[in-house]
Amino acid sequence: LVAAAGTAQLGRSAIPVTWDKFQAVQALAGQGSPKGGVDLELPYPEPVYEADVVEILANIENMTIPAIVQDYPIPNQLEGYLRYESLVLANPDSHPMAVRAVFDSLALGINKNQVAPRVAIQRLESYKEDLSKLKFELTKGRTIGVTALMILLALIGAADYFSLYHLFHAYFPLWPGVETFPASLLDVGKLLSLGDYYMNDVPDMPVDPSVYPV
Repeated sequence: LVAAAGTAQLGRSAIPVTWDKFQAVQALAGQGSPKGGVDLELPYPEPVYEADVVEILANIENMTIPAIVQDYPIPNQLEGYLRYESLVLANPDSHPMAVRAVFDSLALGINKNQVAPRVAIQRLESYKEDLSKLKFELTKGRTIGVTALMILLALIGAADYFSLYHLFHAYFPLWPGVETFPASLLDVGKLLSLGDYYMNDVPDMPVDPSVYPV
């Protein structure tokens, strides 16, 4: 019971992180002035244009990833790793949504804010050859991230179910709602009667004299 509850709590900590990341991306809409042109059709609140992405890629090539990491350090970042905040500081005049899109295409997942420099360099090099790879990497990363989140939510739900199931069986074994759990959690009448079935003492079990002769 304790292990299941602890595991669920650990998993639940990822949910607000993911929600905060989603809200932060939504807040970027309307910021900055996009250059326009070809819409890359990326899954963001507003269009991300090719010209803005090309500008960011050129800036990164001129500064290099190691230089960005060194010149724009972020507190608590892994040594040598590129942080999203560093990329923002290195591209102050670029369209914010495009900066977010470029970084997201480098990271695997939906709530990652740092990426290994080797991975970033390899992908940025591939974008110079074929910019459509940015959308491919972004889609791949989001698919893996969303799938991982769904699996996490399923595991949390299972951990919560078994925690409550064993809790009710251990302390409220005679409660009528045990037989119809978890549907009984929606029955207000049964929930209000829960206190009447609390078993705070372990009953004495009768001893069979034939098994344990006195």
